[in-house]
Amino acid sequence: MAYGVLEDRYRSGMNEDEAIELAVRALKSAMKRDAGSGEGIHVVVITKDKYQEPGEEALRQYLGKNSA
Repeated sequence: MAYGVLEDRYRSGMNEDEAIELAVRALKSAMKRDAGSGEGIHVVVITKDKYQEPGEEALRQYLGKNSA
């Protein structure tokens, strides 16, 4: 399920916020349709310059944007 969302909505040149939002949308879609996908979402941003785990508040904002 997640792969389908990623393949459909991914585009080259996405900024960090767009990429996180897409990842959250894909995971929510998988969780909604497949009980084996689990219940939690952990997001990590990895670039050549950083490794960052957005805080709970930031993740809640991304979760609120998506109604997948």
